[in-house]
Amino acid sequence: MEFTAIVVALVGLANLANGFASPLVNPVLGASSSILVPPTGVDLNISHAPNVSIKSTHQFGRRDTWDASPMATDEQWCKAQAKGAQMYMTFFKSDIAAGAMYKPPRQTANSFFTKGNIFNQLFNVWGWHNATQRYNDAKYDSYYGQGWLNAMKYLAIGIEPWKDVWNYHYGHGVKDLRDEKGQPIPVKEQVYTAFGHEHPATGARAKFGVQDKAGAIMVSVAVSPTIAYKELHGQSIQSDDLPQLRSLSDLLWAGWLSGSNPNTGNPNPNNLKYIFMMWIVNKETLGIMKRALGNKGKDKYSVWPGDDFPVSGADGQALLGSPNGKPVGYLVNQHKQELGYQQVFNIRIFTGEEGHPPIMMFWINPLAQNQIQDK
Repeated sequence: MEFTAIVVALVGLANLANGFASPLVNPVLGASSSILVPPTGVDLNISHAPNVSIKSTHQFGRRDTWDASPMATDEQWCKAQAKGAQMYMTFFKSDIAAGAMYKPPRQTANSFFTKGNIFNQLFNVWGWHNATQRYNDAKYDSYYGQGWLNAMKYLAIGIEPWKDVWNYHYGHGVKDLRDEKGQPIPVKEQVYTAFGHEHPATGARAKFGVQDKAGAIMVSVAVSPTIAYKELHGQSIQSDDLPQLRSLSDLLWAGWLSGSNPNTGNPNPNNLKYIFMMWIVNKETLGIMKRALGNKGKDKYSVWPGDDFPVSGADGQALLGSPNGKPVGYLVNQHKQELGYQQVFNIRIFTGEEGHPPIMMFWINPLAQNQIQDK
């Protein structure tokens, strides 16, 4: 079923209370929402500059307690492993057969958000926009440690910002939105209209780099609408208020389609080879990672090349079914028609430097036609 596009209006609740018949249209949505040139006039914060050395005693701010997370419980581990095993099996299924494995079953595993509609749905329907960029947003350099640079060299992934790597920053709600009198409208007071229904802006955000020539996506920030709304309001969002386009997998798909140069788009979307979840701080994922390493007799993360976990095994499946792994599984599984039939075949855990938060790397390979099962 094709939806009719409705232009989103992000407005303040104060505007609605004052009885404006025509809501204030967000000026950054719509056709002008795509960044066509490297950002200018941005914050020239150089904290990621190549000459900055990051020692193991570096203060990671909100990340400073990442290593204190407990090992995954039996319940967490079994739940993640079961989810990862299901994802692994659906990689080899046709989109129809994979959809039948969902609970509840679906006619197809493919996402509704395709190359033909995702940008309209993203910017003009479900309240997302291109959020503010800083100069160093696309810098994936020595800030992450020498081990990270060694990984990029080994995998032949160029990391020159705004050339090799283009950074995407999608935000749900506009940080600097103002009303017709020039007064700021906080994100927690913003709403938008989709298909005749009013929904709250959630403050969700996703920031990631795309390097399409080498086939890599590097995820640095991901806060879901559910979590972001609770951060803003101190309570859970009603399910009917969530944007239908909310999965990190779909946001990554939009960025991947845009490629390393949104002027031209990604010339080869079938070339996805690597997804990096940078500096993981999710406690549940960290607990699962620690348990997987413990199963190898290790009690800490290793600098690149780190440790490998084939997804055909229980440990790899638990990592795939973790909070940081599921978006990758969904991305591969729900875009079969355009991405091609792919599988996550291996997960590598490593750090860029001793004492740094871990990075999870997903190796992705195309499937041969004779590996695809129709039933």
